[in-house]
Amino acid sequence: MKKAKKKGKSYSQGWFERQSRRFMSVLLCSSMLSTSVANTAAFAAATSEGGDERQEFSLEKEDLRQAIRDAAKKGKTVKEDAFTFSGDEAETYEGLFEEGNLYELHPDFEKKNDRLTLKMYARLEDEDDMDQYTISGNEEIIFLMTNSSSKERTGRILVDGRASAWMTVAPFGEVKKQVGLETEEAVPVEIENEVKEPESAVPAGSEDITEEDTALEDDVKEQENASDAGNNQIKEENSDPKKQDEAEQKAQEPNTGDSENTLDIKEESEAADGKKNLSEPDSENENEKADMDAFETDTSDANTSDADTSGADISDADTSDSENDSAQDEDSVQVSRSAHFSMFLTSAAMASPSDAKEEENENDENEKNKAIVGDEAEEDNFERILGDSYETVGIKNASAAAFVTSAMELGLTDVAVLSAVEVEEIPHWQISKSKKATNLDENFESQVTLSLPSAEEKLENDIVFVLDKSTSVQLENEALEMLKELQAQAKENSAKVKVGVVIFNKEAHKSDFMDLETQYDAIAAAIRENISSGTNLSAGILAGKKMLDEDTQVAAGRKSLVLLSDGITYIFGEKPTAVAWGFENDGSEHSWAGPDHWSLKYGNNEALSKDEWNERLGTIKAQMDNQGDEFDHSYEQGELTPCTPPDEGKKYANSVDKALYLSYEAYLEAAKEQYHCYAMPIGSSAGESYPWGPSFVKYLADGKTVSFEDIKNDILYAVDRDSTVEDYMGWVKDDYNFDLKSIDRLTVGGRELSKWEDGNTVYFGNEDVNAAQYRFKVEYDPSDKEGGEHFVWTMNEAVKNNEPVQLTYTVKLVNPKNNPGESYGRYDEDGSEEYDGLYTNQKAVLHPVGSDQEKGKTEVFSKPTVSYMIPGGELPTIPEGGTSKSKTAEQLDENFKSQVALSLPSAEEQLVSDVVLVLDKSTSMGLKEQALEMLQNLKREVQEKGAKVKVGVVLFNKEAHTDGFMDLETQYEAIEAAICREIKSGTNLHAGILAGKSMLDQDTGVADERKTLVVVSDGITYMFNENPTAVAWGFMADSPKHFAGPDNWNSKYGNNQAPADWNAWLTGIEARLSEQKDTHDYPYGTEPDVSLITPVEEAGKYVNSIDKALYLSYEAYAQAASEGYHCYAMPITPLGTASNYEWGMSFMRYLANGKQVSFDSIKNDILYAVDKGSVVKDYMGYVKEDYNFDFDHLDQLTVGGKALSMYQEGNTWYFGDGEPGPQNYRFKVVYDAGNKAETEMFTWYIEEPVSNFAPVQLTYTVKLINPKTADGTYGKYDRDGSQHYEGLYTNQEAVLYPVDSRGNEYRSEEFAKPTVSYVVEHGTPEPGPDPTPTPNPDNNGGGSHGGHGGGSSSGSKKSSTTTASGPAAQPTEPVTPVVPEPQPIVSAEGLPKTGDTDRMDVPMALLAIGMMAAAYVLMTDRKKTEE
Repeated sequence: MKKAKKKGKSYSQGWFERQSRRFMSVLLCSSMLSTSVANTAAFAAATSEGGDERQEFSLEKEDLRQAIRDAAKKGKTVKEDAFTFSGDEAETYEGLFEEGNLYELHPDFEKKNDRLTLKMYARLEDEDDMDQYTISGNEEIIFLMTNSSSKERTGRILVDGRASAWMTVAPFGEVKKQVGLETEEAVPVEIENEVKEPESAVPAGSEDITEEDTALEDDVKEQENASDAGNNQIKEENSDPKKQDEAEQKAQEPNTGDSENTLDIKEESEAADGKKNLSEPDSENENEKADMDAFETDTSDANTSDADTSGADISDADTSDSENDSAQDEDSVQVSRSAHFSMFLTSAAMASPSDAKEEENENDENEKNKAIVGDEAEEDNFERILGDSYETVGIKNASAAAFVTSAMELGLTDVAVLSAVEVEEIPHWQISKSKKATNLDENFESQVTLSLPSAEEKLENDIVFVLDKSTSVQLENEALEMLKELQAQAKENSAKVKVGVVIFNKEAHKSDFMDLETQYDAIAAAIRENISSGTNLSAGILAGKKMLDEDTQVAAGRKSLVLLSDGITYIFGEKPTAVAWGFENDGSEHSWAGPDHWSLKYGNNEALSKDEWNERLGTIKAQMDNQGDEFDHSYEQGELTPCTPPDEGKKYANSVDKALYLSYEAYLEAAKEQYHCYAMPIGSSAGESYPWGPSFVKYLADGKTVSFEDIKNDILYAVDRDSTVEDYMGWVKDDYNFDLKSIDRLTVGGRELSKWEDGNTVYFGNEDVNAAQYRFKVEYDPSDKEGGEHFVWTMNEAVKNNEPVQLTYTVKLVNPKNNPGESYGRYDEDGSEEYDGLYTNQKAVLHPVGSDQEKGKTEVFSKPTVSYMIPGGELPTIPEGGTSKSKTAEQLDENFKSQVALSLPSAEEQLVSDVVLVLDKSTSMGLKEQALEMLQNLKREVQEKGAKVKVGVVLFNKEAHTDGFMDLETQYEAIEAAICREIKSGTNLHAGILAGKSMLDQDTGVADERKTLVVVSDGITYMFNENPTAVAWGFMADSPKHFAGPDNWNSKYGNNQAPADWNAWLTGIEARLSEQKDTHDYPYGTEPDVSLITPVEEAGKYVNSIDKALYLSYEAYAQAASEGYHCYAMPITPLGTASNYEWGMSFMRYLANGKQVSFDSIKNDILYAVDKGSVVKDYMGYVKEDYNFDFDHLDQLTVGGKALSMYQEGNTWYFGDGEPGPQNYRFKVVYDAGNKAETEMFTWYIEEPVSNFAPVQLTYTVKLINPKTADGTYGKYDRDGSQHYEGLYTNQEAVLYPVDSRGNEYRSEEFAKPTVSYVVEHGTPEPGPDPTPTPNPDNNGGGSHGGHGGGSSSGSKKSSTTTASGPAAQPTEPVTPVVPEPQPIVSAEGLPKTGDTDRMDVPMALLAIGMMAAAYVLMTDRKKTEE
């Protein structure tokens, strides 16, 4: 028997395995270490960072609030001579701590260590009863951090988890070097004497002074001696750190020979250890001492103040400081200076010689460990306390720095929700003017007309006087005198002036409008009517505004509201109403309403400035919102109950407050309507007693004083002599150029003036007009015949409102395009549609001069646009999602007939539509009213049709706000409330569009083409994402900045103009974003970490907040359009300075593809599939030598499911009501037999709008006239063409030629192409079965999808037709086609798709390799064991 041979490995094989296993083990260990090293390093850095170098003082709001009340009750203010400041900032601090209502505060607080000490002060308001002081929020709170060491210290304030910026307090030695003084000169004389005296000679009352003063003096002298000894000595000291540390420590040790002070130190140290609370006020003697020198016991020796909870003597603290400083020289952390001190502390020359080595060590360590502090870098996520930081100043032999904020910022106010509402500025009216242009003629010329005032306005004026019952006879006479002069002017110009009069006491009493020419006496009687009792100013203004509102025949710019009042009002509402406001007076409680409410609440009757009125009204509005109408009562004399708590009067808006705010609000609304509003304070004895009343009226007038003469001139004249208009011809580089061809004419009141030309100047006037005698002149400057070409039109006389002046001239487009079939521009006669491109003029600017000869603000005329088309080519395609339509065919019957139905819109869709309005917070009430009018019209239509419309409203500011879909028919009031809701703060267009699209996406029960998204915005956006986000983009203004706002555009691009090519701009932004990603994003409204801020010097290389917000808004809008939703972008004109941001409006026009839409046109698009004039051409199915379908007969036409009457005349069918015929029909079909093959067809004429809620269906029958005889299956049945099968089409094609609700013709759209089938068995053809096709949810019923015309099979049509043949031919299983992804409506050629590239985490990769190595080791071990 043979011996079994032992299996084994050669030596070389074993060696290789052993070495492999060793290598794998090493690799495993390496990977495990590498994956943890980053976390270990981070932990180490976190634990070592900062040390105890920084000081935090933590307070609670309630303690601070109580400390203010205690200080007010105590009543002792800080004296002016309590402080002696030195250094560059001494004067600033003297102003900060000037004598007055400044009180020291003593709240409890916690502190991290003893690096700094803290004193607190508050500047309070005067109140009659300081014992019951109410914190209004306006109080100034001063935190003063003092540094008595020789080192720089850093600290901050924390109040209920909110933090101030880190502040650095330089040592006193550096402050002395600021002013260039020697040490002896820097120390005040009295302090110097104090220091020089022996310890036994410390005067009474100064026992708390410790050896730190002496130690500090020794330290300073040692520094000076070191400096005097020269560089060699400095080098020697610096060369031996040990000696230096010992010397420094010795210099800072307390004088242990003084047993009394040593005892003090011991006792106070024990108190500190026991955490004894010393925050209560001093004893009476100590308070008296504090009155003499509030800072004597705390600042010079850094001893604990009343506010210091540690109780430790500063000598002990400073010894600790010294020891810590020496110990930490090698590993202390260098902190960066606060921005407020950067200029003061960054110079290396400021470091004292004795600190040179210490700073060197710190700088070395700084390279290893950097703890960044200050405004620009927060290591934590504390909410910031806003305030002002002051630079370091000297106080005696210590240094200090102040942080100043307000009680309101700290949340200490006793009054609820103060100044939470921003008060809107009362706008000034615009001068009436207009500009019109005719469309380009065959010579590419347009005639342009400038008008002052607007040419469209009728020569009518409305004037309403709103008169206080207190109006004097003198003022009444001045008003009547003004009306007399207006009456004479009106007669001369055949104009009409209507006058209304409102006189108010506790209610408003108004007249009807009266004609100035024929009813002057009645007007005079109304003005002179005497009434008394009460003053309801808001009711008067509301009544006057209502009169003007209701006269819709007069232009807003020709309506005047003249208010005369002393402003002393305490009643409001159409029915006199007052607030039952409780208050205490003379020891008793009351709640009656009257003008004394003002002083009872605010402590005086003084007049306010404009800023003070803004703040006061904002506070009142906040209180009104908070309390609602709970305490409002019908006005009556005497006490009103129930009332607000009498002891909490400052928390509530009283009758005067509410009456004033509602008066302001009513006046503001009138001014926003562009009425000419005048507020005239009237003199009265009451006005002298209550100066706030006339002051309020002056506030309404924006501080301007007007007379009846001024008002008369404003009514009579648009502008005065020396007013000019600058008009620049239309020009865009490399696009278009308009040249001025001629100055044609000038008319005044419709009468043409004589013209005289002198070179490039044209004069207009009477018959003898010349350069010295003219009424108007136009000076032309050809410049470069491009961007600089313009003229200046000068008025040499006043322009009357009742005699409009019109200047007409002609411009010519000198470089028209020449592409056949292309259209350029869109015609807008007066610029009201705000189209983009082909402006006849770049700009026309009015520089007005008023009747008072004062120059007014410049105003811009509207910008008309023109258009032209080069003959030839094709029409543009419809941009808003295509037309919903369908075509179905029944399977062939036994006679080989099929009934075909054409439907507009698609027959398969439910009669339900979704409309989502995405509204910018800036949307004007006028636009909101237009939206509501559109919805009201839709509501009526859907009620008639039995359809359903759901409406969603998205309002966006920095976030999007929505309440979900609401039924238009049953929830209209809720929809109206949602649209009219007011919100403020920020603009996040991206969030708004996302929210609107999300609503449409989630409603899967409604077809995409029945979904509408309307985005209304000024486009001025600088936030993005659902949760508001911004980019920490660094840039240079007056100093480095990184805030997010609309001015970021100008900061980056140098102007506020839009890009010449939005496509190219967006492509560039997307490329940058693909690199930048989200690495610099942070939550808007917070302070970004300094590491996130992009480099200021490379600002142009980074995407900022506006860039990203615009790109993401475009992307969201394009995605909505690609879903097939009908998307509309409506630009709104921003108000005020926001109109400077031209890029915003331009971006919105870009989203709209340059097309201007109104709510009326949107309504029509929602209501109607196509309009009158649309045509369908349908060709019968035919393939040569294969199959031929003939038109058999016309069955019926239904509208909304109801068949219309039909009348046939030859090959024409008429459909309509009653007895239709050639002169009376709604639809018509004309049949053309052609050659009964490929040219056989009919034309369907649509002669009325086709409603989306009442589908129109034309049904007819076709017959297959040549079925096959050979056995087999022919064709595949596809009822609606959605499967895109080939062969046996009932029709070659059916083509829609649409016309929209605005009469625009568009490119043709093809219907889907159904197919039928049949089977031949034993030579006898039979109709095929009705197979159930594979469903295709993406294109149900051949309806349109994604804006591509709906169900067109042209994309899958082949050049040759294939048929099933042979005896054994089998039907092919239906295949669900792949529907191509729809393209967005927004044109964005060349834009790449966004996406992030994930980078492999190196530690994770190493860990994976290690795990593989471990697996290998285990496997080899197991194998070895088995062996």
